[in-house]
Amino acid sequence: MRPTLLSVLATLALCPAAAAQHPPCDEDLVYASVVEATIRLGHDAAHYNCCSDFTYAVESVAGGMLVTETEIQFIPCDCECCFDLGVSIENAPAGEYSLTLRWFEYETRAWREYSLPVVVSDSGQSGDSTANEPARDGCDSTPGAAPSWGALKSAYR
Repeated sequence: MRPTLLSVLATLALCPAAAAQHPPCDEDLVYASVVEATIRLGHDAAHYNCCSDFTYAVESVAGGMLVTETEIQFIPCDCECCFDLGVSIENAPAGEYSLTLRWFEYETRAWREYSLPVVVSDSGQSGDSTANEPARDGCDSTPGAAPSWGALKSAYR
């Protein structure tokens, strides 16, 4: 019993992140802003695994555009974090339409969607809309990097 207790105490002393609890996320906040033909789509308080990266797929649908936010986990951590995510959609078609963000919510084990109206002015757009490199801010704002304890613990599972 004593070696186990000492082992746990040593682990907590050497890796304080192991004992830290991340605060719960607020309600998801989805918003958009438009400058000329670029739409900046934001998703604040997104609840995902701390070691995740994210991709966005943009497609035209009846009545607007659908943006799918996808979590990518190379080596999942043993923690969950709140992220403020965002992506810029360049060369968005001119007009007034609905922009829908779709993401998978692990708490409910279901896809969620949030739609909002956008108005994009005609500034000579040509070609297809493209999503730029996603922006993120959260537990660890360096893409691909993991909190040390979660990555270490996950590697030995």
